[in-house]
Order: sequence, then structure tokens, then C-alpha cells
Amino acid sequence: MRVTHLSPHLGGGVGTVVDGFMEACSELYGRDHLNQYRCLETCTKLPAFAAESAFLRDSMAGLEDILISDLSDADVILCHYWNNPHLARFLSLGRLPEGRLVFWAHNSGLEEPHIIPDYVINSGALILFSTPASVNAVNVRSRVNLHSDYFYTLPSTRSLSSHLEVGLSRMAPKNSNRLLYAGTVSASKMHPDSGLIFSTLSKLGFHIDVVGGDQESKFAAEVSGLGGRVSVHGWVNGVIGFLEKSDIFIYPLRRGHYGTGEQVILEAMASGLPVVVFDNAAESAIVSNGETGFIAKTAAEFIEYVIRIASDKQLYALMSTQGIARVKENFDSVVMTKTLLGKIGAQLSRPKVKIPRQVPNGCVDIGLHLFHIHSFFDSSLESDFSLNSEDYAKHIFQRFIHDLGSPEKRGAWTSQTKGSPFHYLNVFPESVGLRLLCSLIREHLICHAGEVTGP
Repeated sequence: MRVTHLSPHLGGGVGTVVDGFMEACSELYGRDHLNQYRCLETCTKLPAFAAESAFLRDSMAGLEDILISDLSDADVILCHYWNNPHLARFLSLGRLPEGRLVFWAHNSGLEEPHIIPDYVINSGALILFSTPASVNAVNVRSRVNLHSDYFYTLPSTRSLSSHLEVGLSRMAPKNSNRLLYAGTVSASKMHPDSGLIFSTLSKLGFHIDVVGGDQESKFAAEVSGLGGRVSVHGWVNGVIGFLEKSDIFIYPLRRGHYGTGEQVILEAMASGLPVVVFDNAAESAIVSNGETGFIAKTAAEFIEYVIRIASDKQLYALMSTQGIARVKENFDSVVMTKTLLGKIGAQLSRPKVKIPRQVPNGCVDIGLHLFHIHSFFDSSLESDFSLNSEDYAKHIFQRFIHDLGSPEKRGAWTSQTKGSPFHYLNVFPESVGLRLLCSLIREHLICHAGEVTGP
């Protein structure tokens, strides 16, 4: 069976999951299953498989025909989906050839703009969710009830064997005062009270390592301004060394963030670290409250839970043991690989699927149109605005203007990545509507003393 993977890029959590899949696939089946990877941007992970990957950038000039040919020859096309303008362009312009199609959603689909668009949900392809929370998305619930055989939840995980070795050899620390945060350091993902949480814990005597970027220096300055201190390390090649020397993993993400599998939580639990998170859908599907860590509702509760774990050796040891057991029982990359290949293989008996062109003929602002249909649950008004970029942009702006007043939701619309208007403008610089939309965001935030992290 030849499976061709289509992805905007491979890196971060998705890259480690695919890495684990490739490793397990090779161990289980050798070359009986041929996996090829085709990236629309860059491939920062999987250097061992670079010979099997085509790195396609920007407009894919001169390479798109090769990509389409590879996809046409595949037995199954496995599309790793999240809101990315490169992928939005390729899918929505009708370039994806007819085939047996599987979407593996690596964003939850619960919050705008990180949705799974209707044309994907209704395509007739198999949709794999990486978190069970996704079935509660407003454009998914009714479809799942009617066609449950087209949807399946497959928790994503990398191989955690080396982390489990760390966890099984872990001794309960004398003083549990070493805290670790690893992941994106940005308002687009972190809880708006993260600076307060970190500074408060720092002043209480906790040492805090912050691993990741790209706004780690800015975050350290925020914590410092509040009287605390963190040690920032930027992006590193693997965090297992930090997990070994840490005691508790803290992961304060904003409500409605784009993540699902949250591999760093699994790595922390496998390494024997109790975990403290907020009560978001993805984290709540992984962490067992009171057993493998704590799920907080407020910043004050978050801080209280960290203190409770650190001050109770018996609780610490119990959470450490139960976290390891939960990972071993529920997050095994070999089990994931067998299940994934079984679901993929079942597609061979299904009819081929063709994604029709989603952009109407005569649309004068493709970039803005693509942002709309990939970012909002209800895009039914798009045709009324497709020939007037300014009105179209103003209409879209009204759809999320209230979010700009929320510290928890603002980052989703103002970051440089993760499907924000600024991300789409970077890919579609010719879009008059996107340029106006980003200007409206800037003007609104300036008038309301907000902040924009986009270009």
C-alpha cells in the first residue's frame, strides 16, 4: 500500500508524531507500506526521510505538476490538516486529484479561526480527529451523528520509550521546585495570565525553565516586570534533558488554542512529571484531574495546584506513577500506527473522492476568500462579498472584532502564524482585502490599547 502524506510542513508536534509513525511502521511492516511525504512549505523534521520528501515552497512554481502526479499515483492520500494558507490554496483551487482521501486533523476545530472547514467535513473522505473533543465542534456534531463511519478519533503520539525510561527511573525529589514549560512561547497559544503565574511561582522560590519560542525574550521581560524570573532557552533539539532535571510540568494555554495532541504533555507524563494545565478541551482529554496532574479553572487555582503538588511528596509520587501508567495504556505509537494503517487500508474499498474547487469564478480576492472559508463556521455570506474586497474585509472584521477585546482570544487573530489574517497576508501579499483586514485589526488595537504581533 502506497500512502502519500500531504502536509503544509512537518515540524513541532505533528513532526514528532509522524516520526513515531514512520518508526513504528518500519518496525512492524518494513517496506510493505511505502510512505511518501510531500510538504507545501518546509520540512524541519524527519531528516532521515528527506530522500522521500519533496520540499515545495510558496507558489510551488515548477513543482506542482510533480506533486499532483505523486498524489495521483498513491493508493491513499493522507492529508495532515490544520488552518494553513498554503494548504487552503492547494485544496480549495481544486488541485488535489481524485483519490482515496483521509484527513488527519491536527487542530481541534472547536474555535475560530482554527476550524475544520465544511467542505472537508462534508467531502466523503475519512476524517481522523487527534482529540475526542473535536466531535463537539459546531459544524461536526450533526455530521458525526449521521455518518459516524466517516469519522474516527485517533489520539496522536510519538514514540515515548525514551521518556518512559526517564519516568521509571525517577525518584521523588526532596524539594519539588523545578518547573518546566516547553512549547510555543507566544500570545497565540499561552494563557494571558501566564506572565502572572510564572512571576508568582518564581517569587515563591520555584525555578522555571521556559523552552521554546519565538517570543521567549519578550515573555521573560514580562515576567521580570512583574518581579519574577524565568530561564529562557528558545527552541532546542529535544526537551528530554529538561524533563530529566525538572519536577513539575506547567502548561498554561489560552482557551480555544489550536493544539490537540499536545505531545509535550505526553512526554512530561511519560517522564514521571505531574502536569498542571487549564481546563481546555485538548488538555482535559489527556490529563486526569487529581490523578496525573491538575486541571485549573483560574490563574489562582493554577498556582495553588503547583504548590500543592510540590508540598506533598505522597501526592507527587502517586501522580508520577499514574501519569506513566496512563501513557503506557493509552498513548502507544505502535498501537496508533496499527490503527491508522487499518483505517487507511479500509479506504481501498471505498469510492474515490474529489474535492471540488471552492473559489467561485470571478473572485477578485482569492486570499481573503480562502481565509474566510477556512476560518469561520458560517461562511454562507461569502458570495455576496466576493467581488468587493473592501466590503468583504469589513464584513469579516465584524465577525471577530469582539475577540480582539478578549486577552484569551486576541492572539488567534494577531499572530504571524496559525491561520491568522497576518499569516494569510504573508502568503497572499497581493490581497487587497487581507491588507485592509490587517489594517483594521491594527487600528482597532491601537485605539483600544491592545497589541498586535503580526508584521
